[in-house]
Amino acid sequence: MKKAGGLFGLLLIVLLFSSCRSTEIWYGYSSRYAFMISANSSSKHIAIAYLPLAVISDYAAKMEEQGIQSDTLGAVQSLFGLQGNHYIRGSEENWNTLAQALMEEEGLQFNQIRPSVEAMVALVQKHPLVLRNFGLKATLQDLCGPATSAKQIVKLGKLVGLADVDVYDGGRFVSTQAQADELRVWMHEWTKNVLQAQKGERKR
Repeated sequence: MKKAGGLFGLLLIVLLFSSCRSTEIWYGYSSRYAFMISANSSSKHIAIAYLPLAVISDYAAKMEEQGIQSDTLGAVQSLFGLQGNHYIRGSEENWNTLAQALMEEEGLQFNQIRPSVEAMVALVQKHPLVLRNFGLKATLQDLCGPATSAKQIVKLGKLVGLADVDVYDGGRFVSTQAQADELRVWMHEWTKNVLQAQKGERKR
């Protein structure tokens, strides 16, 4: 009986480890938003949480007052609280080029106004293969941050097209009046709740 229980425990550990290993955390920012993406290729489920970039800038400034210096990607990761696997960042022109390609594929005209985060995600879900267009090759390369390649961005886009995707707007709840430590603790708890909700959806 003890041997069977030990084997069951070992199997459970292996399964949990495999689940964690199949989840990748992405961090990034545009000229308007900062975001975290939790992408599980095994369960094909993605959670995207985003904040106004102004919240990140304010948080970084408050950390600097405490003697802690960080670039934008570092501040995003610090605020959400999970170790990232991949990172994306680019200029407004980069993100406009990507938005234009997706909107044109949808038959929409781009007037220098990018869609909302939710709308952009919906466009990638419908047209993930757009990211493979030769015309976007340079743009994707520009978007690559540390530990990230254009090929990996294309792969993420493909997963978005296949996965169940939940999008969470953290800007609706964040108070910019909070001190850096208070905001960080609150965001860590909020991120934890987002990922727990993602796990709950996978069990259904």
